[in-house]
Amino acid sequence: MSKKSVTCTAQCFDASSHYLLTDSRNSIMSPICVIGKCPGKYELIHSHLFVGPSGRKLSEGLISAGLLRSDCWLTNLVKCNPAEKRLTRDVFLTCTKTHLLNELKQLKRLKLIVALGLQPVQYFVPSLPLSVNAMDSLHGSIHPIEWEGLSLDMFVTYPPSQALVNPVVNEFFMADMKLLKEYLKHEHFSQMGI
Repeated sequence: MSKKSVTCTAQCFDASSHYLLTDSRNSIMSPICVIGKCPGKYELIHSHLFVGPSGRKLSEGLISAGLLRSDCWLTNLVKCNPAEKRLTRDVFLTCTKTHLLNELKQLKRLKLIVALGLQPVQYFVPSLPLSVNAMDSLHGSIHPIEWEGLSLDMFVTYPPSQALVNPVVNEFFMADMKLLKEYLKHEHFSQMGI
């Protein structure tokens, strides 16, 4: 695990709160990248990705999909936590683009993005019309995307943090992870060492 200070290109809030969290268990050879919105308070306290209750829920979901955390590259769109400040979509995307693009270009075998919520979906497919109820039709589905010269699949599910507080969302999240398992079998990810 390393924690390096980074400079936010959007100057969205206090630059001292910006850290690029990387996990030593991440493998640049992983064909799967799991992307959340931003680090929460536990991530900032422990300088570790997806820890605390949401991280445990993510691990539970990954296990249900037949994956370990070490099988995936784990990251967030935003490398810092805005705390009380709300980011506009434009500032959010500007803050995200440089760091995430550099990070994902390191993944030599990247084939699948697991998008945890609407923000990652909107980042990769900005033309997709999103509404308040968009997750109702998007979750548990695969979307082929073209992004920065890469042809990828994007699997959409709910953020683990929402699954923790809403029993209905938790059912959807866990069912989505079973669908992800079927997709991985169908697409022969086991031949890629997963």
